[in-house]
Amino acid sequence: MAIYNIIYRSPEEATYLWNGSSFDLLGEEEKDELFYSGKSFDEDEVTEAMRQSRKSARKQFPADLKLNIEKAEIRVNDKDTGGGHRHHMTT
Repeated sequence: MAIYNIIYRSPEEATYLWNGSSFDLLGEEEKDELFYSGKSFDEDEVTEAMRQSRKSARKQFPADLKLNIEKAEIRVNDKDTGGGHRHHMTT
């Protein structure tokens, strides 16, 4: 089962990570990683999380009329993969 983070990309190309209540700016070194640390969501949770993040983004970034919010799949560490996050990591 895949797990996801939610990210927002600003018109200025800045990348923000959803922490469950607001978006945190990622530094240059963080946004190039293959996975992000932050609030993660299972496949069955990500649709509702996207809806909640969009509501928050409208408040946090009111000037952006075309919000670019997307889910980013996180590699899961299991017996078949090396590296990545554990599936039920705490955030």
